[in-house]
Amino acid sequence: MKRYLPMFLLLLIAFSLFAYSWAQELPEIIIEDADATTTIDLATPPADFFVVNEPPFLLSDEVAICHADAREVIDLATPPEDFFDASEADLRLSDEVAICRADEKITINLVAPPEEFFDPAPEVKILSRTPVLFVPGLLGTEISAGGNMIWINEEMYNPFNSDNFMDILAFDSNLLPINATALKYVIKEKNYSLFNIINFHYDYTQGLMDEFAAQGYDAAEGSESQTFYTFPYDWRYGASGVYPKPKETGQMDVTNSVLLGRRIEELAKISPTGKVDVIAHSLGGLIAKKYVLENGNPQIGKLVFLGVPNLGAPLAGRGLITGTDFGVFGLNPQELKKISQNMPAAYDLLPAKNYFSAKGSWVRILKETDRWGVNETQNLDWTQTRIYLAGAGANNTALANAANLHSDEFDGDNIYEIMANKSIDSYNIAGCRSATFSTLLDMQNKTGVHQYYDYFEFANGDDTVPFESANRKLAKDENTFYVRDAKHGQMPSADGICQKIAGIISQNNIPLPNNKIITRAQLLENERLCRLLGIALRIDSPLAIKVTDQDGNIIENVAGVGPKNEIPGAMFEINNGKKFVYLPQNENQQYQISLQGEGDGFFTLTARAVEDDLLREPRVFSLLPVSKNLSGGIELNGRETIIKIDNDGDGEIDQTISQDETFTINELMADFNRYVAAGLIKNPQRTVILAQLKLLQKEFAALEKLQADNRLPQKAKTAAIAAAGRLINRQIDLLAKEIQLMAKRGTVGKEIAQALLSGLERVRIK
Repeated sequence: MKRYLPMFLLLLIAFSLFAYSWAQELPEIIIEDADATTTIDLATPPADFFVVNEPPFLLSDEVAICHADAREVIDLATPPEDFFDASEADLRLSDEVAICRADEKITINLVAPPEEFFDPAPEVKILSRTPVLFVPGLLGTEISAGGNMIWINEEMYNPFNSDNFMDILAFDSNLLPINATALKYVIKEKNYSLFNIINFHYDYTQGLMDEFAAQGYDAAEGSESQTFYTFPYDWRYGASGVYPKPKETGQMDVTNSVLLGRRIEELAKISPTGKVDVIAHSLGGLIAKKYVLENGNPQIGKLVFLGVPNLGAPLAGRGLITGTDFGVFGLNPQELKKISQNMPAAYDLLPAKNYFSAKGSWVRILKETDRWGVNETQNLDWTQTRIYLAGAGANNTALANAANLHSDEFDGDNIYEIMANKSIDSYNIAGCRSATFSTLLDMQNKTGVHQYYDYFEFANGDDTVPFESANRKLAKDENTFYVRDAKHGQMPSADGICQKIAGIISQNNIPLPNNKIITRAQLLENERLCRLLGIALRIDSPLAIKVTDQDGNIIENVAGVGPKNEIPGAMFEINNGKKFVYLPQNENQQYQISLQGEGDGFFTLTARAVEDDLLREPRVFSLLPVSKNLSGGIELNGRETIIKIDNDGDGEIDQTISQDETFTINELMADFNRYVAAGLIKNPQRTVILAQLKLLQKEFAALEKLQADNRLPQKAKTAAIAAAGRLINRQIDLLAKEIQLMAKRGTVGKEIAQALLSGLERVRIK
């Protein structure tokens, strides 16, 4: 028996801590003394692991092997009386060893232990090439509960389903899960059909895996020659969340970055280079970055960041306040709002402090004033936004944890140098030229009471992450690339992107199938290559819109399910019946835009050209009659927007209305006449407004004549033009006040008043 006792000691320590190492998936144990923690590899323990100059101690015949729910340190100088059986031979032990309290146990007889416990360590098979590990983003890993798949579940496409089956994913106020769940796999691709009418195909990683397979990698799960791996993790914990652990124990905090590190260490041991190449998408990029900063030797060869929200994304804030589907067709925004309130990931993705200096505020309060149609504006800074979020019910602990995560080092531009100093060859691929949510508008009345949210403002990005957040110094310039017209959730397997990533990792020259990817050098030479150019359309009415591009991609609202957007670079939002569409025109795209009435009333369409990420002057088609019989369409002809309307649905166009970007007093008069014809303005208000509009027409005609007169000296002409402009603006102010009084008295409807006032502002002399 004595000759086996050193091995018995090894087993005692190993199996006493089995749960700790097993739960974290490491072939190692933690030996803990009073002031330090040491990792011991059981296959090759250090020579001084057994101390020979200590007093003898005796082992019992049996030892409990357990899954740990807590740990305690046993001082072997004064052990519990029942810890050693005096009938056994002596051993030399160190002063302390960490063991666990069991919630399950297996009894091993040390007098006659199983033979396999004495088998030599298995031979480690080294892979044929450096392994690749893909780290997914938010929503990228399947989660089940009670044997049922919760995420992702085709029930979310059911128009009669509120998606409340996802309630089981919620966390409590302590940032811990309420229900038991289990991880499945990183999502490959999903194919669903809704009533055999609406078909949905989503490819997250399958295309990427296929591309790596084409380059000689083995992506088959569990294969002996596997070299392409994925990292399933619980995305709800984000980068700052800590997994549950027993209270008042010495157990270290386990986060997703810790788990990622352990997986990397496992693969590094079978890597021919001792390193792992990592691809990190979205939230996965934050986790990978955290792992790098936490470790002196990260064991990463190449690290490819893809669409990473380094400084956060306003869409995450909108999700907490009003709800969002994160671009996932069929997902109920209110369900995601409900389950994200205590979810660390939702807070890690909020715009961080450095976002405000890079991009500006993402929450804007618009408060009504005494001047009709003019709002008092307040853009919230970082501190004000945190207070605003707390007032909206956000979790203060999660807010603080996220703020701690986004330190100056974590968000700083020197992160590339840190990675380079740790021998990591980093790359960054950021999305651009897709309309991306940027600003939450809180519309309030004069007393500051919230009325409704509007979120039709947008910026340049990848449809989820703003460009300024993804375009950080994560790599040297020659290793930085930009994907145009990107769709954030589909980036890993998108044509061009998956080939680019595979080429970076494999070092093969893989042809790219399109011209969507540009280098940083190209961007620096011409910044317009990555900027928005297109048209923004907003419809306030019971009017449906459907858009089809030249490739057959569709934008439409699917009844009971939600907005569907297949067009690259485009944006489609619906809020309280209002529709908003952004259509890119960088590549001279062609669109068929159809309209269909959904009820009786009036519709207003606003069209704004977008150039170099900036919105130009609006073209407004105000209060056009609409009924269920109405059909028609919109034509985009350069800077001109043309509406064609078939009022009775007989297939014949009854009305054609056009506007370019220059809005004139004559167009305002035409709008007024349409309101009168529709019975929206009646006498005596009609007569009063018409008289003053006619006066304005005369004054504008006089101004045009003056501008064309070259007989006057230039100085006198300039003074006369300025005086004429002041006269026109005074007349506009008088008419505006009159219309405001009519609206207050109720003799003119508020919508009509707003349309007329908006038109007057547009013709005002600037």
